[in-house]
Amino acid sequence: MNRNSGSARRQALLASVRSLTIAGALVAGYYLLPLDSAFTAGTVLGLVGGIAAAALLLAWQILRITQSPWPGLRAMEALAATVPLFILLFATAYWLMERSAPNVGNG
Repeated sequence: MNRNSGSARRQALLASVRSLTIAGALVAGYYLLPLDSAFTAGTVLGLVGGIAAAALLLAWQILRITQSPWPGLRAMEALAATVPLFILLFATAYWLMERSAPNVGNG
């Protein structure tokens, strides 16, 4: 086993730990958010801001991927951060819309 192989394994392990930590922190943040308000203009602005933040995060991750000596690992980390963030933003939007109009569509 050469030195480069050990470095690659260490980088893969670190990338996996960072990815799991980011995804775990996003899910924990989602469950800790106070989602007891209705869907208001402030909520819409918050969600639009969240989507803008996710787009900026994705752009920053793409820049890091192109500059990294381990682009595959960086891409995995980018997906681990961005995909859960988008899913949780839309889950929040659906939750708040349901709380605003719980009887719409229930005939």
